[in-house]
Amino acid sequence: MRLYRSADPEVLGGHGEALGSLRCPSLVIWGTQDPYVGIAEMDVLAAAVGGPTRTLPVEGGHWPMSDTDEAFDATVAFLVDPDAA
Repeated sequence: MRLYRSADPEVLGGHGEALGSLRCPSLVIWGTQDPYVGIAEMDVLAAAVGGPTRTLPVEGGHWPMSDTDEAFDATVAFLVDPDAA
């Protein structure tokens, strides 16, 4: 965390520039109670990905995969069938 917090925001933000080259289906899961990164960033991230992208806000904090079974279940379902609604 210390390394992340000490990083130059411009450099850190540049690491997401290649997301537009992704063409595979993606699933963005975001915790609605994240105290560090607001829910609006879910849509920013989803828009940066080049392929088809679904978003899923779930009850949870910064680590929704630890806070809720819904994140795990949605991930497994997505991996089994990325085209399912």
